[in-house]
Parts: sequence; structure tokens; C-alpha cells
Amino acid sequence: RYLKTGNQPVAVVNFQLIYSRDSAITSATPPQECFTEALSHLRAGNAAGAASTCSSALKEYPGDANLLWLGAKANLVLRKFDDSKRLLDEAVRLHPDFAVAHDVVGDLLFAQGFVGAAVKAYEQALRLDPTSSSPLA
Repeated sequence: RYLKTGNQPVAVVNFQLIYSRDSAITSATPPQECFTEALSHLRAGNAAGAASTCSSALKEYPGDANLLWLGAKANLVLRKFDDSKRLLDEAVRLHPDFAVAHDVVGDLLFAQGFVGAAVKAYEQALRLDPTSSSPLA
């Protein structure tokens, strides 16, 4: 299972994000730490905390694929569909080959009752990564 940082694939092991070591990021709080914190919030049932963490981190790391999809997922849980869609549109625009983003697009469409469109998004995610499973499973 792979996620992305910039143009570099990263592995998810036991559903924990691992960024590649050759990242050029020099911030005091690297995006992978922000992602890990947000993911912990979401897994603990604190979708608002996850959304807030992603929102803050995206100010410093706009376009980070992992923060975009996780922020979208947190907003989806909060039923803030417009915010979720905005983040997903950006994720897909910047990273069109990122299967996880398409998977979350499917989740959003399904939650809004657009089952046919959701199936198409899930199919796209599987085309991009046939070994894909939910990153939150």
C-alpha cells in the first residue's frame, strides 16, 4: 500500500504513514508528524481534531496529498461535505494518480447518495492501485 509525499511513494505499514528519508522538508513539524497526529485523532473518534490538524498543517504544506485526503475524510465524518469536496478536488487535481484520494471521493459521493458516481470513483482507485484497501481499515 502506498501513499505519496511530493512525487515520492511512501509505504503504509500497519496503517501508519512512513515518509521517505530523503524528503526536502525542514519544518519544525514535518507533514508526516501532522498526518500521524490527525490520523490518531480520527481513529480515536475525534474527527474535529483531525480536521483541525490537517487544516493547520495544510497552511504550511499546501498540496500535501496525505493531509488533503485525511482532512477530507475527517470533514466527511463531520458531514461537512463542501469542505471535504474542496480538499478532494485539490488532491485529485494535484495528484491525479493517487488512489487513496479517489477512494475517499467514492466515500464522499456514497455518503451524499450518489451511488453510481461513488462506484466509478472506487473503480478508478482500484485501476490506479489494484491492491488498494481502505487506509483507515
